[in-house]
Amino acid sequence: MKIYSINGISKNNINFCAKPEQLKSNDIDEYLRQNRVSLYQTSNDLLVISDRANKEKSSLIHLKRTINEQKELEKLGNIENPFDLITQFESTDSLIQRIFSSQKMESPGIIGNIMDEDITLKGIYRKGSAFYSDGVKNSNFINTVRIPELNIQAIGGFGGNESTKLFEEIFTTFKLNDTQLLSQSLNAFHEISKKYIDYTSKRLKDIKEMYSVSHKIGERIPVLGVVPKVERVSKQQQAIKYVYMDYNDYCNTFIHKGIHPIASSYVQKIKQTKNNITLIEPYLSNRDCVYVTKIIAEMEKTARPLVEYYIKLLSSVVNNGAIVAQSYKSITGNGNISSIIKLLKSALILS
Repeated sequence: MKIYSINGISKNNINFCAKPEQLKSNDIDEYLRQNRVSLYQTSNDLLVISDRANKEKSSLIHLKRTINEQKELEKLGNIENPFDLITQFESTDSLIQRIFSSQKMESPGIIGNIMDEDITLKGIYRKGSAFYSDGVKNSNFINTVRIPELNIQAIGGFGGNESTKLFEEIFTTFKLNDTQLLSQSLNAFHEISKKYIDYTSKRLKDIKEMYSVSHKIGERIPVLGVVPKVERVSKQQQAIKYVYMDYNDYCNTFIHKGIHPIASSYVQKIKQTKNNITLIEPYLSNRDCVYVTKIIAEMEKTARPLVEYYIKLLSSVVNNGAIVAQSYKSITGNGNISSIIKLLKSALILS
């Protein structure tokens, strides 16, 4: 409803007195009669003023929170929280590097120098990655995690319902799709790794048993003992070479191109969402700020057991890989090739 002034009643200017006792009710009535007043416009003006005041208040609250956080970090000496989920996952970098290092072993062997390759041994010790994933569900390890972009436009503009709605959608996808993907992939990785480690352990035991007591006695015979030694070392070196090739297949297929990209994207999505919230936080109301902060807390709560389980599995793989790599290095370097060749030549001359 609008109130219109009645023109022509009075041309006198109305001056409101500073002192309450000098202010008369007639003055207010006269003012309203002489000035057109729109209640609708007044209401809108008040809403605008209120909205700006709330935004300014939210901005000040955000600034205060930021200052307090900085002070707390200064007290801690900017030390990263070891219990932070993202910090925990970063420990996998060193584990992955250890796996890469264990895959780069190069040791000379006697195959090709003295002895020919035995195809029979290859059929026993060389299986390939498909052997370990056969019959395992979700062993394709297709990464479908989509990391949200980092810009104002992508996260819904300057606050409001659209922004909070987008963060809610990110969390829903994270919880229902991404978490399920990682969980299923971890189960598959666990099953594959268990089969691989069990099979490899048996093969390493077989290779070790090739050097039995009878072999030791025969190899100790002067000159003539060099022949059975060469045969034994040849078989061991071929067998461990195939085991080591399987180890490389396993790491490349199921870790570097398998579970690790999925786990990395999963954690990166949390980190990027936190960055997005930090970016848009100044434009959010205090209530919305609490809401999106809770979303991050829920994402980390959901992810923690899966990330910790992955780190545990990866650590186990690293330990097993170190055994395989060390066995490969030790066996392929068993006996100096040049000295074996000299002994073999001597044996042939004497014979």
